[in-house]
Amino acid sequence: GYVAANYNPGQGKDVPGIALTDQGLPAAIGVHFGEPLSICWDTVECRLMYAWNGGFLDMSHYWGKGAGGSRKGFDYVSRLIGKIQFKTQGTHPLNANYHQGAIPPVPRYRGYKLFNGTPEFIYTFGPYTVHERVTPSGNKAVLFDYSIRDMQNDSLIRFGLDPAIRPSVESSTGHWEGNELLLTAEEARKFQLVLRYD
Repeated sequence: GYVAANYNPGQGKDVPGIALTDQGLPAAIGVHFGEPLSICWDTVECRLMYAWNGGFLDMSHYWGKGAGGSRKGFDYVSRLIGKIQFKTQGTHPLNANYHQGAIPPVPRYRGYKLFNGTPEFIYTFGPYTVHERVTPSGNKAVLFDYSIRDMQNDSLIRFGLDPAIRPSVESSTGHWEGNELLLTAEEARKFQLVLRYD
């Protein structure tokens, strides 16, 4: 990130030093599906950052405990409760469409809509509009529903995964070349990935 000046509200100006960032994600959305799955989806990187089971979030560092209860200073970062089953690694999956050395576009979060009570996240990535929904899939699995739009009919899209998780992922369509899923424009309009964990 960038270095930010250290602002002193009492003096009304910047003072020597730099402002340290909080640990955590500045603009993430947490969703709790009950005991089997909770997720943290990042609106900056436009992708799932964490999936865990066994609980949701402990916000007491920010809100304090009990009614009206004395929060701890400026501790704005919630704590995950449960066991982390997935933590994102590597670059955004759509970066696989750009040659090494090329600068991929920055994903842009556009919002979400509810689909049967579940958020469907919408973002753009270069020329593509992506709709992504993350839900539990039975026991010990995460289901990703994708719809990638605005593709030319004769184009292919590459969806790259980190080598560490690729063996745990199955796709409803397309074909794999190593750690990359290749999809035609028709296939990319609606496909699913299933991530299994222990």
